[in-house]
Amino acid sequence: MASTLRAVKQLVRLWDQVGLPPELLALGPFPVEDSVGFRVAVGMLLKSLEPGRYNQDYQQYDTIRKLQARYSNLYMASLVGTSSLQTMGGDRVKHYLMTSPT
Repeated sequence: MASTLRAVKQLVRLWDQVGLPPELLALGPFPVEDSVGFRVAVGMLLKSLEPGRYNQDYQQYDTIRKLQARYSNLYMASLVGTSSLQTMGGDRVKHYLMTSPT
C-alpha cells in the first residue's frame, strides 16, 4: 500500500512538472446497482423452487440455467450490449468479452 501511495504521489509530481492536471479515479462511493447479476441469480433461485415438468419437487438445472443464457442474449441485443462487445483472438480461436452483468 505504501509503495502504491509513493508511486501515485510521484505521478502527480511528474504531471505537475509539465502542467497536466492529475487524473485520479474516484475510489468511492460505489454505485448502488446490480453490476454482477444478482437479480438474475435471484430469479434463478426462485425458478428452482417451482415444480418441474417431469418432477413436481424441483426444476432441472438446465431449465434454470436457460434464464441466465436468455438474459445474456437479451443484453447483447440491447444498445448497451452491442456497443460493449470486444473480440480477441488468434488464428483459430476467438474470445468475446462483454460487460453483461451475468
